[in-house]
Amino acid sequence: MRPIVLTILCDQRVVAKRPLEPGARLILGRGLDATIQLADAKASRHHLAIERDAEGVSVSDLGSRNGTLLEGHALAPRSVVRLAGPATLRIGAHTIQISGGPPSVREDYEQLRELGRGASGAVFAARHRASGREVAIKVLAQRLEGDAAARTRFLREARVRIDSPYVVQTYEAREEQGTLFLVMELVDGLPLDARLEQGPPPLAEALRWAEHIARGLAAAHACGVVHRDVKPANVLLDRRSGLARLADFGIAKRLAADSLGGLTATGTGIGTITYVAPEQA
Repeated sequence: MRPIVLTILCDQRVVAKRPLEPGARLILGRGLDATIQLADAKASRHHLAIERDAEGVSVSDLGSRNGTLLEGHALAPRSVVRLAGPATLRIGAHTIQISGGPPSVREDYEQLRELGRGASGAVFAARHRASGREVAIKVLAQRLEGDAAARTRFLREARVRIDSPYVVQTYEAREEQGTLFLVMELVDGLPLDARLEQGPPPLAEALRWAEHIARGLAAAHACGVVHRDVKPANVLLDRRSGLARLADFGIAKRLAADSLGGLTATGTGIGTITYVAPEQA
């Protein structure tokens, strides 16, 4: 395992530095029983937990009074956040730097080319350096990095797991220095809207695509997930398999006990207005 080092600074002065060993769980706070004591009025007695296991490093705000910032964004109290690479946290006047650990996205992947760009960000083709597998990486637009709703919808897509050949697979999400990355299956083909711009397809082909989309939706529904934004731009025509495949579950909703998180107020529509169901329009 790669060495991981924890460095704590106060007013840009290093006040503590120690390795984070495998199996270690450190408690940071003002309390005398904290693993690392912080002489900071804004620190709670037990403020932050930092833990290293076989999968990497995770952090958790322990319900602190003044909160903890991770890369400038507040951690949700008592929720465990898995770090994807080096990270910087903030507690009052103290900065906690975690270096080493898993390689960053740029270390892990070689960027090949840009696939597309829109209002919410850009998508790039990339190659995993260790395995050689080619993937698509979606990057949230910089102007949306401070938008909590946009960030939640972006990360929501990573939590949708639907095992179907008619659904584009999502592998992982990472956050590095405030930037969100979503690593997905790379599909060699056109979005359906781009194909339709070339003219109407033969009826048999259109019916085949409709069947594939229906199968993808059925697989999602079997997992308790409603897509909520089915439109040609979110269907990819896979040249290799010949399948039409559903993509972009960013505003999907889980039917029972929405563990994907609710972002839509009661009575508020969601989706693309020209494609939503009539009862939502």
